[in-house]
Amino acid sequence: MRFYNFVRIFPAQEMGIMTEIEEISYFPEVSEVISLPVFHGARLLGGGAGLNRTVEGINLSDTPEYYKWLSKGELMATTCYAIHDDPEAVRAFLPNLAKKGISAVCIKPAQYLKEIPSFMVEQADAYGLPLLELPASVQLSELTKGVSDELLRRQTALLRSTLQVNEMLTRTIIEGAGLSDIARMISELAGTSVLILDNINHRKALCVAKGDQSTLHRGGKHTR
Repeated sequence: MRFYNFVRIFPAQEMGIMTEIEEISYFPEVSEVISLPVFHGARLLGGGAGLNRTVEGINLSDTPEYYKWLSKGELMATTCYAIHDDPEAVRAFLPNLAKKGISAVCIKPAQYLKEIPSFMVEQADAYGLPLLELPASVQLSELTKGVSDELLRRQTALLRSTLQVNEMLTRTIIEGAGLSDIARMISELAGTSVLILDNINHRKALCVAKGDQSTLHRGGKHTR
């Protein structure tokens, strides 16, 4: 959900520091994705420190030049068919994925690699890149569908909530609510502190969430 240049949502420690518009991410984390039923039987071998990375898509590229078709935030699922007989390519595989900002890599080794080398596990830990071993029974097409369905479900929920918020805001404004009322409503919906800046009429309204009030007082700040 984006609140464009008239609204800024921020944590308490950033009060008074207006640097950029914050975009709230609704993409699932790796830990959530690998909990989906389609990942049943998969084993996390390394890179556990990166389980909080967000997954924005899934990539099944299995060509020698796979790195040309990768995008940041994707989950990579592969059999390593294109590189399995090239030791140097196998050793460079995870470092290449890490450079591209891949969120996690899932390898189905049974058919080509036979087993995932120990150096890959070490690389995964070094990069904080979650490395999963997929069982021989898993179909990569099913994996794609499972991840895509979850992303679509979240996007649909986000769109629905965005429309609901827009409707509530429109109704509130039509009924004559002021900036303070709008800030309070958004704060309650988002569960965080909200600052609204009206650059046209040179007005502003701040609503500090209950959880942020003690933080503000400890820091000696209190803004109205």
